[in-house]
Amino acid sequence: MQVSCLRLVADGYTSKQIAKKLGLTPMTVDQYLQRAKTAMGAPDRRTAARWLAESQQIPPFKSFELKPPPVVEPANDVTPPV
Repeated sequence: MQVSCLRLVADGYTSKQIAKKLGLTPMTVDQYLQRAKTAMGAPDRRTAARWLAESQQIPPFKSFELKPPPVVEPANDVTPPV
């Protein structure tokens, strides 16, 4: 429930709006947010919500290209027989 509350905070909802959406009281929402903030070590609820949002972003796949190893030309260090 803490994560749900933090996600809604990240979306800009107030405690009253979150309570209405989740069927809780605003005081319960505030308690969930306080516990989440404390557990994360965040200075405030918005920072905790931002940290959660950043941590749940999946990094994009790095595009790469398969390249064959370079072709090495044989050395012509051999002197022809005389």
